[in-house]
Amino acid sequence: MSILKFKKILQILSFLLFVSCSSTQITESTQFKELFPNTKRVVIALAEKSNLTQSEGASLVEIFQEQLKHHKEYIVYPLPKASLKCDIKKFPKIEGIFFLQASQKLDTENSRLYLDFEVSLMNCKTGLVIWRGLRKDWFPLKNQGNESLKKTYVQKYGPSVENRVSPYFWMSQAILEDIPNPNLSPEEEDEKIEVESN
Repeated sequence: MSILKFKKILQILSFLLFVSCSSTQITESTQFKELFPNTKRVVIALAEKSNLTQSEGASLVEIFQEQLKHHKEYIVYPLPKASLKCDIKKFPKIEGIFFLQASQKLDTENSRLYLDFEVSLMNCKTGLVIWRGLRKDWFPLKNQGNESLKKTYVQKYGPSVENRVSPYFWMSQAILEDIPNPNLSPEEEDEKIEVESN
């Protein structure tokens, strides 16, 4: 094989390494249509199987929560401390939990981050997962954009999250595109404004 041909192959391989290999998969339970209309009031929790640090996990939950608040019609309540389960007696208003399970892998040689997200919506009354979204993607660690957003989260969670903020943002945004939107009554719209302004 000539040196020129070998260099050409290397260039193609290098390009393919940086091409986004994103994929999204959505599934709904057989009881989705029945239960979804009564799963409007939700909390967001990081699943225990996630391999994120405490700072990374907290920043991901907040990024997802902010996007859910502003781009969807769910009424997002704060997660009760030390509670990853539905407790209708203690928290009667909470109808569902969005569980975020996130796995990440750092590729330092190619300066990129691999993310594998699973977002599931559990209905509290039945304990059933009624919706699930899966997404995988690679993100560069440099030239990510979102500088003001990164600055906000770095100030809050420290420099360790700097090159995580943009990937978390884009992954959350991509999955949220496929999350269905509940219909709120005028009273529920007022409740959403009140809850999310605190």
